[in-house]
Amino acid sequence: MKNNVDDFIALIIKYCPSLRYQDYEGYIDAYNLLYSKGLLDSNYVEQCVNRDRFVDRISELLIEYKINAFFSDGITSYDEGPDLRIEFSGKKYNIEIITPSNII
Repeated sequence: MKNNVDDFIALIIKYCPSLRYQDYEGYIDAYNLLYSKGLLDSNYVEQCVNRDRFVDRISELLIEYKINAFFSDGITSYDEGPDLRIEFSGKKYNIEIITPSNII
């Protein structure tokens, strides 16, 4: 999977034009970290075909980023299936992130 961070930044600018760089720098950091750990879908950027889908993907990005802070070694993600799989204390948890519409 190619790191499409420039395309990701272009999407932020397109769908959230009022944000300044300082406001979305954290999104870029989250994207780069999760990309480096293999926790983003291989077609993450390509899935952002409209504003609603972009918001879905940003929500997933932020939640995965926060979960990663607590369970960094036990997280996996695949293109198919739940957004995240976490192994913790000998148990496995599947997490599917659902975003309500009109959140930003």
